[in-house]
Order: sequence, then C-alpha cells, then structure tokens
Amino acid sequence: MKKSNPGFTLVELIVAIAAAAIVMAAALSFMLLGTRMENYSGNVASQQQTARIVLTMAEKMAVSGNIKRVQYIGDSEEGSSWVLYGKDGQYLLQYLATDGTLRLGNNILLYNLKSAGATLSDDKKLFTLTFETQESEFSTTVYCRNGEITPDKVTQDSLLDATEHDENFNAETTYAGRIAFLTAMCNQYGSRGEIKGHTKTDEEPWEYFSEWYIYQQNASYEDTDWNKDTPWCACFVSWAAEEINDGDAHLNAVPYFADVDNGVDYFRNIHADGSHWIEKTAGTSHIPDPGDMVFFDWDNDADPDHVGTVLHVREEDNVKVIYTIEGNSGGKVKINRYPISSDDILGYGVLEWKVAEHEHQD
Repeated sequence: MKKSNPGFTLVELIVAIAAAAIVMAAALSFMLLGTRMENYSGNVASQQQTARIVLTMAEKMAVSGNIKRVQYIGDSEEGSSWVLYGKDGQYLLQYLATDGTLRLGNNILLYNLKSAGATLSDDKKLFTLTFETQESEFSTTVYCRNGEITPDKVTQDSLLDATEHDENFNAETTYAGRIAFLTAMCNQYGSRGEIKGHTKTDEEPWEYFSEWYIYQQNASYEDTDWNKDTPWCACFVSWAAEEINDGDAHLNAVPYFADVDNGVDYFRNIHADGSHWIEKTAGTSHIPDPGDMVFFDWDNDADPDHVGTVLHVREEDNVKVIYTIEGNSGGKVKINRYPISSDDILGYGVLEWKVAEHEHQD
C-alpha cells in the first residue's frame, strides 16, 4: 500500500515562493546591470567613434582651406565657448562650455564633454582641435591651407639669424623654395604611402613613394619587391625635393636617400665646413628653419631612425616647440610636435637652396 504524500506545508510553500522571488529578483538585477553596462559600453564606443569622425572632419576642413578663424566667447581661451568659422563666414563647429556640447549647426555631435579647445597658430598655419570626454582625450594638429607663413614670421620668429648661415643658404633668400617644399609635402597630408594626385601610367608606373624612389634609382624596378609597406619616410622627403625642382628648380641638388643613415651622411658631407648638418648636442639651443630636414634617434644610440621636415617653430608655455611634417608617421603623412630640446632629435639637414634675387620683397 502506497504511503500518502502530504505535500508542502503552508510554511514550506511560503519559503519556496520567497526563495524563488529572491532568485528572480537577483536574476533581474543582474540582467538590468548587464543591460546598463552594455548600454554604457555602447554609448562610450559610439562617442569614441563620433570623436574620431569629428577629428577627421576637422582635419579635412583645415587641409581643404576652409578654416578661417576661431572666435572665443568669454574672458579667455581656456574654458571658453567658441565658434570655428569657415573662409566664407559660415559656422563650422561650435562648442558650448555651459552644457559641454560640440555642435555642427544645430546638430549635437558630442555631449557631456569636460572641455574642448580650438586654436590657430599666430601665422594661421596650424589648426589644433582638442576635446575631453568622460573617458578619453582627443587631439589633432593639422596644416591649415588657408593660412600663410609670412616673410616676417619666417625671418623673425622661426629662423636662425642670417649671420649664422652661409649667405647663399639663409632662410630669407630661400623663402620661395622652402614654402614650395613644405607645400608639396602638405598637399600629401593624410596619405598612407600613396602619391596623391599621381596617376599610374606605363611611363610612370609608380603609386607609392617607395615605388617612386626605387624606380628613380634602379633600372630593374620590376625585379624589386618594394611596395606600400616598405618604410618610406626618407622616400617621401626625397620625392618632395625632386617635386619642387621641376620648373622653378629651387635646389642645386636633390638628395635621394631611402635609408636615413645615408641621409645624415649626405648632409654631413655636402661641404667640408659642415654647414649643411647641424648636430643637436646637449645644451645647444639651435632653432631650425622651416624646410630643414630633422632626423630622429628614438633609442638615443646616435643612429638615425626617422626623418621629417620642420614646418613651424613656435613658443608654447615658454618652451620652443618644433612642428614637423613627416611621412610614414604611424603609417601616414602627419604633423607632429616636439620640444626643441627633445632627446629624440639627432640633428638637422639643410638643403642646397638656390637663391632668387627677387625674393623676399614687399
């Protein structure tokens, strides 16, 4: 005979229901927490993606020449609201410090920012955009095509005194050549190794700076494996030097080098007096000229690792800073900045500029 099953007592049933309710509440809490974390992660990822898009947009506006001026709303630049204007007077970007929003017209691009800043260098040649979200900081400094490096700026603020140069190679008498050199490189801003504006043909079968270099220097071009992944920082400056020597012929000689060691040797040996190579040594305060090549030594072993070109020298917080334009910096043509005293700088190479008699006249 089967034993009868008395079932749950009322107390057991209440305990079971309570336990189930606790488990369900905990599960629901974890689900809500997971949803909030997922939403937060999604918001952060979305904001970071938007931030990168804004930086890219600002870079394109600067390079295209569409940035004209920044107007600050407040007593000082720091912490102020501001408006970025285009060359035709239109609003490009607007930052409202009161609510931490960065806007494009009436559209809010970024919100809840801790800070944001937009600056143009004194000569309006460099545009810098920075902003800080709750999680990250973003910044870019871009060559501003709409600005000008004026003769006064070149000779007074950024360059060596003429007495420190041989008279045939000072910045004042080589102004046009230096500007042409910088312009050629700045027109390639953002390139990832490809030569912008060049169409590959049977007669000129190159697409990348490295391919251009090996084709110029090696008759058996087709037998090489140089491509877009071949280190190209030196190929880039060699290309720009040749580019400005067609037509106006700003240089007495184009330095062709793909190895930065060969580049340093070239500048050291142009003239016996060493006037075309300026070694950076401890305690020196040499101010390079825009258009001078700058060689870097990342591991401080006196062996060059990279080369760029001086774009601009300015003083920031009582420290002189060099802005450079460099090929193959993070894989593309970029503008970077370094304190003039940086241990990463090995020295400077001065090109053999031709002197134009009509230059630097008002």
